[in-house]
Amino acid sequence: MYVNAAYLSQALALASTTKVHVAAYYDEHGEWPSSNEQAGLPAAADYANESVSGLAISEGGVIRVRFNEKSAVGDGFLRKEIAAFVPQCKPED
Repeated sequence: MYVNAAYLSQALALASTTKVHVAAYYDEHGEWPSSNEQAGLPAAADYANESVSGLAISEGGVIRVRFNEKSAVGDGFLRKEIAAFVPQCKPED
């Protein structure tokens, strides 16, 4: 279980770093990026590590992390193949 938690932590760290780029793109352009290239990030496969096979930005600035077989996807720990992080803006007062 500890190893699976560590793999999930790797994915969350990647997403956390990526969200800074997504937010910066939004600040500059007033809209969310729809690809890694648009956000100024490397290709999805360049994010591959022990537990992740890729990280991609999709329409609306959604950060999608694709887990690999080592992350225990489908074996009970992670039920989904992809974790998606959806950006949201808080209205200004």
